[in-house]
Amino acid sequence: MIYLHIKGGGGMINEVKKDNITFADANTKFEAGTMQTAEVVAFAEALNFIEDIGIKKIASHENEILQYGLEKLRKNNSINIIGDPKERGSVLCFTLKGIHPHDIATILDDDGVAIRAGHHCCQILHDKLGIPATARASIGVYNDKEDIDKLSDAIKNCQKVFQN
Repeated sequence: MIYLHIKGGGGMINEVKKDNITFADANTKFEAGTMQTAEVVAFAEALNFIEDIGIKKIASHENEILQYGLEKLRKNNSINIIGDPKERGSVLCFTLKGIHPHDIATILDDDGVAIRAGHHCCQILHDKLGIPATARASIGVYNDKEDIDKLSDAIKNCQKVFQN
């Protein structure tokens, strides 16, 4: 048996009678409920923010912090930076010898450093590389070199925790 679930609500229907319903025109008849006004306003403000700074300045800043991060993390012989493409996004994917990425993320979180750990929606790549997961630090317009220094220090602390 197949069940069909249809959401209906404000704005979709023009008129309801005892024996007939008339729906709104075009796309409106498929859009139930309240419009996502807050999300639209936030998206507009995000675009204004990017335009005010300039996308090229943002990209340049993120790349500068990324390069600093790569240089800093490569000094730690236990860190394996995943990938070395000619062009890369502003993310640092890495593993730390002998420590699962989920444990890295937990310890770094205790030190106030937020990263992600897991497959990052690319299990096939992780399988090909023979690793269970990676740790990933994402760099954005708000980050600076001090954040990379904190990341590096937190990684060193993580190594100390797992040496005991």
